[in-house]
Amino acid sequence: MSGDSIEKIKKGFKLNWMNLRDADSGKILWQGNDDLSIPDREHEARVPKRILKCKTVSREVNFTSAESMEKFHLVQTVHFKGKVIEGN
Repeated sequence: MSGDSIEKIKKGFKLNWMNLRDADSGKILWQGNDDLSIPDREHEARVPKRILKCKTVSREVNFTSAESMEKFHLVQTVHFKGKVIEGN
């Protein structure tokens, strides 16, 4: 894939919203609609403390792309109190 194609995909990609739910009840515990698709930048989300009481948490991510993408994958690292608890 050429550099021009990659730049075109980046420009046309937008993360519309993301939420975290209690996977057992389906209740949304946190939702954000900041554009988190800006590359090479750390994004921070402050979630409510009660999320720690959940047995399982699910993530839902909604995005749009003006360009077709193949082999798309999402890389996410979760930190808690300065330590990586998920990812890397």
